[in-house]
Amino acid sequence: TPRDSMIIRADGNVGIGTNTPDEFSVGSTYRYLSVGGDKPGIINLVDNSTNGSYLQFGTAAGLRRASMHAINGSHLVFTVNNSNSGTGLTEAMRIKNNGNVGIGTASPGSKLTVEGDIRQTTGDLLYTGGGNWNIRHLTNDQNITFDTTTGSTTSEKMRVRADGKVGIGTSSPASLLHVSGISSSLLPLVDISNTSNSTAASCGLSVTGGGGSGS
Repeated sequence: TPRDSMIIRADGNVGIGTNTPDEFSVGSTYRYLSVGGDKPGIINLVDNSTNGSYLQFGTAAGLRRASMHAINGSHLVFTVNNSNSGTGLTEAMRIKNNGNVGIGTASPGSKLTVEGDIRQTTGDLLYTGGGNWNIRHLTNDQNITFDTTTGSTTSEKMRVRADGKVGIGTSSPASLLHVSGISSSLLPLVDISNTSNSTAASCGLSVTGGGGSGS
């Protein structure tokens, strides 16, 4: 079937390399520009200065909603209209040329830098430190676990339960602090030491109950 190099249809839709701009049959609610067809499509946005090129989003009424801006230095900036009115845009996220991503900051110093709160509402939170340790928040029981790696084996070392109980060497602490030895080299011992040179300094363990206290 012959295919035009470019077609502007009566409904205003434009196809370059395709006669059907609405390739996925989304419907007549939208206006389409489709590039491709028998070959992969590429759209180049080219500028002749250091201002960078924009891809902008807005309404026919003059509301400028958001943009993607390739700025000088080969960074990609995403901006949004905080007030949902007028044309003013504020940077929301930036991908720097070294791959670092900043949310709320234009100077991310790590792979992901976030200035502000991070809220997780569903799923587990897994934080892996270079394959040597993990911090996990488990949503099914609201526990937080701390894992470390010995050799090639990663295992849980400490757990904070939703009820406030802390287990070291056990995933089922029976008291507010439960220390369990798991081998002859890891006995359930708690060492309290004082390395200060001050004679006034001291250390100890204080136990307080309803009937009194001791140390």
